[in-house]
Amino acid sequence: MHKYEIIIYWSNDDGAYVAEAPELPGCMAHGDTQEAALENIGQAVNLWLQTAREFGDPIPEPRGERLILTEDQHPPSRPRLAHPATPPAPPPSAGSC
Repeated sequence: MHKYEIIIYWSNDDGAYVAEAPELPGCMAHGDTQEAALENIGQAVNLWLQTAREFGDPIPEPRGERLILTEDQHPPSRPRLAHPATPPAPPPSAGSC
Protein backbone atom coordinates (compact mmCIF):
# COMPACT_ATOMS: atom_id res chain seq x y z
CA MET A 1 0.00 0.00 0.00
CA HIS A 2 1.17 3.50 -0.75
CA LYS A 3 1.74 6.15 1.91
CA TYR A 4 -0.46 8.78 0.31
CA GLU A 5 -3.29 10.30 2.32
CA ILE A 6 -6.60 8.59 1.52
CA ILE A 7 -9.97 10.13 2.36
CA ILE A 8 -12.99 7.82 2.38
CA TYR A 9 -16.54 9.13 2.68
CA TRP A 10 -20.10 8.12 1.87
CA SER A 11 -21.61 9.85 -1.16
CA ASN A 12 -25.39 10.09 -1.16
CA ASP A 13 -25.26 11.23 -4.79
CA ASP A 14 -23.35 8.12 -5.87
CA GLY A 15 -24.82 5.70 -3.34
CA ALA A 16 -21.31 4.42 -2.66
CA TYR A 17 -18.18 5.04 -0.63
CA VAL A 18 -15.73 7.35 -2.39
CA ALA A 19 -11.98 7.22 -1.79
CA GLU A 20 -9.77 10.13 -2.81
CA ALA A 21 -6.00 10.59 -2.83
CA PRO A 22 -5.88 14.41 -2.58
CA GLU A 23 -2.11 14.58 -3.11
CA LEU A 24 -2.62 13.03 -6.57
CA PRO A 25 -4.94 15.37 -8.51
CA GLY A 26 -8.02 13.61 -9.86
CA CYS A 27 -7.19 10.27 -8.24
CA MET A 28 -10.49 8.83 -6.97
CA ALA A 29 -12.28 5.49 -6.73
CA HIS A 30 -15.48 4.13 -5.22
CA GLY A 31 -16.90 0.92 -3.77
CA ASP A 32 -19.96 -0.57 -2.12
CA THR A 33 -18.02 -0.82 1.16
CA GLN A 34 -15.21 1.16 2.76
CA GLU A 35 -12.94 -1.83 2.21
CA ALA A 36 -13.83 -2.02 -1.50
CA ALA A 37 -13.24 1.72 -1.93
CA LEU A 38 -9.84 1.37 -0.23
CA GLU A 39 -8.88 -1.55 -2.48
CA ASN A 40 -10.02 0.35 -5.57
CA ILE A 41 -8.12 3.52 -4.63
CA GLY A 42 -4.97 1.40 -4.31
CA GLN A 43 -5.39 0.38 -7.95
CA ALA A 44 -6.17 3.98 -8.95
CA VAL A 45 -3.02 5.24 -7.21
CA ASN A 46 -0.94 2.63 -9.05
CA LEU A 47 -2.40 3.73 -12.40
CA TRP A 48 -1.92 7.43 -11.54
CA LEU A 49 1.75 6.85 -10.69
CA GLN A 50 2.33 4.68 -13.77
CA THR A 51 0.79 7.32 -16.05
CA ALA A 52 2.81 10.12 -14.43
CA ARG A 53 6.03 8.15 -14.98
CA GLU A 54 5.14 7.43 -18.63
CA PHE A 55 4.57 11.13 -19.35
CA GLY A 56 7.46 12.37 -17.21
CA ASP A 57 5.10 14.25 -14.88
CA PRO A 58 6.25 15.09 -11.36
CA ILE A 59 5.19 12.68 -8.62
CA PRO A 60 4.58 14.30 -5.23
CA GLU A 61 6.11 12.81 -2.11
CA PRO A 62 3.52 11.48 0.37
CA ARG A 63 2.89 13.91 3.23
CA GLY A 64 1.87 11.18 5.66
CA GLU A 65 -1.36 12.81 6.84
CA ARG A 66 -4.04 11.10 8.88
CA LEU A 67 -7.28 9.38 7.95
CA ILE A 68 -10.49 10.32 9.75
CA LEU A 69 -13.99 9.17 8.89
CA THR A 70 -16.85 10.81 10.74
CA GLU A 71 -20.43 9.67 11.27
CA ASP A 72 -21.86 12.27 8.91
CA GLN A 73 -19.66 10.94 6.08
CA HIS A 74 -21.34 7.53 6.00
CA PRO A 75 -24.64 5.92 7.01
CA PRO A 76 -25.39 5.87 10.77
CA SER A 77 -25.21 2.05 10.84
CA ARG A 78 -21.45 2.24 10.24
CA PRO A 79 -19.08 2.87 13.19
CA ARG A 80 -16.96 6.00 13.42
CA LEU A 81 -13.36 5.30 12.48
CA ALA A 82 -10.51 7.57 13.40
CA HIS A 83 -6.79 6.98 13.02
CA PRO A 84 -5.11 10.20 14.12
CA ALA A 85 -1.49 10.78 13.24
CA THR A 86 -0.82 11.78 16.84
CA PRO A 87 -3.01 11.21 19.89
CA PRO A 88 -4.85 14.25 21.20
CA ALA A 89 -3.28 16.07 24.13
CA PRO A 90 -4.91 15.39 27.49
CA PRO A 91 -6.96 18.22 28.97
CA PRO A 92 -5.06 20.47 31.38
CA SER A 93 -5.40 19.50 35.02
CA ALA A 94 -6.62 21.95 37.63
CA GLY A 95 -3.90 24.29 38.82
CA SER A 96 -1.50 23.71 35.93
CA CYS A 97 -0.13 26.50 33.77
